[in-house]
Amino acid sequence: MTCNGTSSGQQNPIMASIRTFLQYMADADFNGLLNAFVRRMPRWLYRRAVADFFQLSLDRLIEIPNKQSAMLAGSVLRKATREDSQGCAALSGILTEEFQRRVAEGDQCLVSYLDDRPVNLTWLHFGRCYVRGVGLLVNAKDGDCYIYGVVTMPQYRGKGLYKHTQSELLRLLRARGISRVFQVVEEGNTIVLKTLPRFGYRPTQRVTSTTWLGVTRTVVHSDNTRTVLYRWYSSVPTGVFWI
Repeated sequence: MTCNGTSSGQQNPIMASIRTFLQYMADADFNGLLNAFVRRMPRWLYRRAVADFFQLSLDRLIEIPNKQSAMLAGSVLRKATREDSQGCAALSGILTEEFQRRVAEGDQCLVSYLDDRPVNLTWLHFGRCYVRGVGLLVNAKDGDCYIYGVVTMPQYRGKGLYKHTQSELLRLLRARGISRVFQVVEEGNTIVLKTLPRFGYRPTQRVTSTTWLGVTRTVVHSDNTRTVLYRWYSSVPTGVFWI
């Protein structure tokens, strides 16, 4: 997420989709066009998502013991640059253009490298943002960080790399003066749902969103106040960075 909002030149997701389709057509990549159409249209026609909103106060960070290995000892965590965009975009499952948009708007991509190869990455946003996948507006403030897009290469999963990099990342954020960290985890992501509480994260909201024909209805159940909020979105909120 960006530093409090978005620039006027930020491209909205509908225009991003149109540009993607036009690029496929220009390249005569009809397989890519068909795959993109099949992948995106069901989300617009109908989608239902259930997720938990987690919050961590970094003054309550719990250090998770992690069995060291030669692989973990050899990993290097650093911020990705534009020169890393192609490899990191491929690992994230996004277009290089989307990677560059996020970086240009102020988001940071922290990457673990093994032998100069990106094997795990995490996106960081500082400020408000709209999470399209669950139709949620995250009202982060100064001193808050929203973590998203965490991914590990399949052949390196189950080896402690996720816990190792997240632990390092949280220590870095605390040293930078960040006080709170947020994550949204969709239902079914059992590994992350089990791991976050071990770091001290607390689930504070339950989010259910349903999209029909491009209109999203979001219901947020708050654990703290026991209130229920309802929101309707027909497009991305203006002036807010979207993910």
